[in-house]
Amino acid sequence: MKKKLSAIYFDIDDTLYSTTSFSEKARINAVKYMIRAGLKVSEVSCMESLNEVISEFPKNYEMHFNKLLTRLGEKTYKNINPNIIIAAGVVGYHETKHRELIIYEDVDDVLKILSNSSLKMGIITSGLISKQAEKIVRLGVNRYIDN
Repeated sequence: MKKKLSAIYFDIDDTLYSTTSFSEKARINAVKYMIRAGLKVSEVSCMESLNEVISEFPKNYEMHFNKLLTRLGEKTYKNINPNIIIAAGVVGYHETKHRELIIYEDVDDVLKILSNSSLKMGIITSGLISKQAEKIVRLGVNRYIDN
């Protein structure tokens, strides 16, 4: 007896959109915002240090920018509240979400076709629930998946 496919599940990161490309753009934007807020370091040097921090701590660690400032030293933000520089980095990163967090070009067409079938569709991911749910909404794929 042939079994019929009844469901299809997708991952989010680097499946529905390019996590790798987005993360790089968001980090560059964060660094630019931090420098605009008064961080006294070159963009290249700051990116190198940020990439080192990210490699040492989990990707969902919420203190990357704090660790970055610790690594760069107080001289790089002398007479500036470090919390303002950190907040600028967060804003730069999140602003990138509004512009750059988009699904791969063909994903929407495929999801439309599949949604017109009898298949149940869902997401399976190992990421943090709140962050992954935000991506689902920002990418607009929530209209295709079954609860």
